[in-house]
Amino acid sequence: MSIRSPRLITCLLCCTPLAATAQTVSIGGIVDAYVASVKGTSRTVQVGDGGSAPSRVNFSIREGLGSGSSVYARLEMGLSLDDGSATFGGGFGSQAYVGAAGRWGAVELGRQLTPLFQNLLATSPFGVNPNWGAAQMIPKTDGQGSSIVSLAPPMRQSNMVRYRYGDVSSPGLRVEVAAAPGEGDVAVGRYLAASVSHRGSNHFISYTNQRLNSGTAAVKAFHVDTQVLSGKYDVGAISLSATYGETSSNAVGALKASTATLGASYSMAPHVFLAEASKRDVKNSTSDADLLVLGYQYQFSQHTLLYVRGLNLQNKGKAANAMARAVVTANSGNDVRAIAIGLRKNF
Repeated sequence: MSIRSPRLITCLLCCTPLAATAQTVSIGGIVDAYVASVKGTSRTVQVGDGGSAPSRVNFSIREGLGSGSSVYARLEMGLSLDDGSATFGGGFGSQAYVGAAGRWGAVELGRQLTPLFQNLLATSPFGVNPNWGAAQMIPKTDGQGSSIVSLAPPMRQSNMVRYRYGDVSSPGLRVEVAAAPGEGDVAVGRYLAASVSHRGSNHFISYTNQRLNSGTAAVKAFHVDTQVLSGKYDVGAISLSATYGETSSNAVGALKASTATLGASYSMAPHVFLAEASKRDVKNSTSDADLLVLGYQYQFSQHTLLYVRGLNLQNKGKAANAMARAVVTANSGNDVRAIAIGLRKNF
């Protein structure tokens, strides 16, 4: 049967549910690069990416379905400005997921930021910056069993299914539950996490607990547990923050570690001053570490800022933790010192 009436076709199109939906597609991202003098086991001068935030390009798609419901997706690719390469595993390794949300909450599937990442990002003055943020001391594995050196608590997770109620950037309660099946060798990549947080007019507090499983034919299956309590309190132009995290594993030779961090920021537009001090304690070991990070930012506009970073990491015993892209020889106990100046542009 064919329909030849233009008026009838128009009527049918207007009545279909597709005509009532509105879909938006947006492109955004960050370009950020810095030059730094870095001393670990040796001294280098380097151009690095992401002194304020890692560079990236993202595509966001959202379609409203009415009654407060929507379907959305995000594709995000990390980029390293110093050499143009893709980061976070290549492709859309930063984030790649699809989700649906309504008054009942939201469900998201794909490669995503973990609940731990979201809560640390909302707390720390330097965010979860891989080169300069004190929050990165929590997933360090130096001083622990060699079998888990490559298995730090994840900040991103593939194959993840997440349910959340509430939004980390909005006032009120937020609850998250996330899981990923093991899709490789037995138990490898299996992940489970839960978190709860609350944001008020001048405070944010969160608790996260997560487990990541691993194991191969050569290494007996084991897991790494992480739990983190973090909070932030605003007093006028000053923000004060505190984080306490513990990591432990049932792997042979693994040692439990705890990391405590205090942070502060002071905003006097267009100037912002930042500071974080972190202490890492590896149980039954002398391989501890102390970290101090200082920062300054000048906000040229809503989208552009100039920043300065200074870092001093003291490795104790045979610890070989590295920050600011420093190279530290294993078991050396060498310290890390770095200073950088960079430019960040959002779009």
